[in-house]
Amino acid sequence: MIDDKKSTDSGLSAAERKTLRGHEAQEAIADHEYAHKAFHESRERLREERMVREATRGPIVAPTPELPDDIPIERALFSTKIQNALRAADLRKLALLCLL
Repeated sequence: MIDDKKSTDSGLSAAERKTLRGHEAQEAIADHEYAHKAFHESRERLREERMVREATRGPIVAPTPELPDDIPIERALFSTKIQNALRAADLRKLALLCLL
C-alpha cells in the first residue's frame, strides 16, 4: 500500500479503506493531543507571565484622598469607561485628577 493514499480514494478494497481509516484516525488523535498539549503549555506560560507582571506593578487600589499622587490611573480602581475617558484626556496620574 502507498502512504499517500486516502480512505476516500476510489479503487481501494474495503479492507484497504478500513486500514487507512484506522491510520487516519490515529493521526488525527495524535494531532489533537499535540495541539491540546501546546495550547495548555502556552496558556500556562502566559498565566505565569501575567502573574509576574501584576506582581511587579503592585495592587489595584481604590482612589481615595490618602493615596500618593504618583499612582498611575491604570492602578486605581476605576471602571473601564472612566479609565478610557481619563486616558483620552491624557491624565496619567491620580495627582492630575486633584488639579481639576
